[in-house]
Amino acid sequence: MPNFNHADELPRSLRALLRQEPPPDEIIVVDDASTDASIHVIENFERDYSAIRLVRHPTNLGAPAALNTGLAIAKEEFVYFAAADDFVLPGFFSAALASLKACPDAAYFCAQVVLINRHGAIVDFRPLLPPSRGNAYISPGESQRLIHKIDNWAAGPSAVYRRQLLLDIGGFDESLGSLCDGMTYRLLALRNGFYFSDKLVAAWQVRPDSYSARTATSQSENMPLVEKAKSWIRASFPSPLNTEYPEIFARRLRFNMARLALLASGADAKAISDLVALGDFDNWLISILGTKKRTCRAAILVWLTWRLYPFGFSALARAWLNNLIKSHSRRSLAARAMAVATK
Repeated sequence: MPNFNHADELPRSLRALLRQEPPPDEIIVVDDASTDASIHVIENFERDYSAIRLVRHPTNLGAPAALNTGLAIAKEEFVYFAAADDFVLPGFFSAALASLKACPDAAYFCAQVVLINRHGAIVDFRPLLPPSRGNAYISPGESQRLIHKIDNWAAGPSAVYRRQLLLDIGGFDESLGSLCDGMTYRLLALRNGFYFSDKLVAAWQVRPDSYSARTATSQSENMPLVEKAKSWIRASFPSPLNTEYPEIFARRLRFNMARLALLASGADAKAISDLVALGDFDNWLISILGTKKRTCRAAILVWLTWRLYPFGFSALARAWLNNLIKSHSRRSLAARAMAVATK
């Protein structure tokens, strides 16, 4: 579990992990030079629970480095990379372990997560476009076909990995910054396949000041990162995806950057145009519509969906309809599971 200044959320996250069945054999908390009361909180838990171990970075190295620190120290066959401000839901580890043991070829397990704001209110669910309609092992061949249609199938808070397969690819590439975990699960899917479950397993707190959110809406940080990711894909992915996928990925990422920017307060039309990097007519249209009104921001998002075509319209329509049909039952289920996890 990487941690940087999450003293307030750490107890909730750690207690939820400790309540899992079976409980984790070890919980390695990598503190990335926090300046708040995090160390005091972690040391108190470490005193009370033998499974918890504190590891301290003397300087702030960033979340990807903290992930690799924990991976290098871990001893067990399966590893889960928790976040200090998220928390797991009942039944997660038992479902993940059963699935991975039943599918020995799968590099990791992933499932559904509920998105919440910092006040605990339900915002949405992920993945938006699941890789299957139910529980299923997705083979490397199926992953290669799937990635042309969708690629955000593994929400980070839901992924349990086989440790050795992560070590075999060198862990997380820290040069990829906030994209390192996404690139990792894509590569492992193409090499080994993965198991997807429709079970709701974790609560993912979305916050505008998070590392991934700041990076996603910053053109100065994101554009070099996009180019670095494209180079990494060319060097790491199997043929022909190493030549086909870089531009698909860049197009989807630019769309996602723009979507997040449109949701942020103070969205700027010029910044949106710079993020998507389209033509003069697109820039003019975005400028004319502006970002002050919700309807105008929605119109820009529809236009960018058509222009960038991140995913098939039929897949997006199915996802929207599925969310509409299941919204009430999913929210009720999530609310009950979160109440048990945080009691």
